[in-house]
Amino acid sequence: MTRSPLLLLAATAPLLWALPAAGGELTTEVGGAFTTGEYGGPDRVDMWETYLRVGYRYARVSAALTLPIAHVRGGAGVPTGGGLVPLQPGDAAPLPGQVASDEEEGPRSATGLGDVRLELRVVVLDEGAWHPSLTLVAEVKAPTADPDRRLGTGEWDGGGGVVARKLIDRLVLQADLRVIAIGEPPGADLAPAVVTWQVSAGWRLPLTADAELVPFVFAGGQSRLVRGSEPPLEVGLGAWLTAGRVMAGVSGAFGLTDGSPDVAVGFSIGLLWDDVGPRP
Repeated sequence: MTRSPLLLLAATAPLLWALPAAGGELTTEVGGAFTTGEYGGPDRVDMWETYLRVGYRYARVSAALTLPIAHVRGGAGVPTGGGLVPLQPGDAAPLPGQVASDEEEGPRSATGLGDVRLELRVVVLDEGAWHPSLTLVAEVKAPTADPDRRLGTGEWDGGGGVVARKLIDRLVLQADLRVIAIGEPPGADLAPAVVTWQVSAGWRLPLTADAELVPFVFAGGQSRLVRGSEPPLEVGLGAWLTAGRVMAGVSGAFGLTDGSPDVAVGFSIGLLWDDVGPRP
């Protein structure tokens, strides 16, 4: 881990700890995700991530810090801010403490701290009768994962975009468009940036006075990360539940191109601490 990511963590953690004194909403969330596929490479790669996310919102501004633990197993691949980069045969260095199958050249695995992510959101347009709300998003991925064990590239990634959201009675429509600059490690042939997009549609189902279930469908993709590969494209479905201060969600997706994971699943559960200070 380099000094720069340590400085980012040292500066951000006290800030998030002190922000509730100013009022607003504090959220804590734990979750996980699993993806598997060849991603356009020669071998299958399985990736697990579990994370702790701490978020804070005051008026129109919100920030979230994500601390992940990553596990990569199987063929050669390196996670980046724009997805997994498959390595071709001969490109993959042996992993320290590799886990082998009963064959001499078995699947390798590594577990450790992933790349810490920080996201900032600002609502710039409230929803109106004929237009959606617009939220500007900025994000940065710090190289806290160990590149020698292929848990990350050892490079900074960052970018931003816009999220549009519209409620039509019980129908929830959302579109997310971002541009992410990718830090290119030595010897890699990556695009300098990727454009990512996702659209979703959900239906609000009231359960009780303070509980609501929102099943949704979504589609998403991005431009090519590895030159010569197919752009990732996926479709999926999920559900989001809110009950008082508790929030929970699950989702699953299937890849439609060789550059996508074959399957991706995720879950999260969070708690809203909305009494941390005076309301804005």
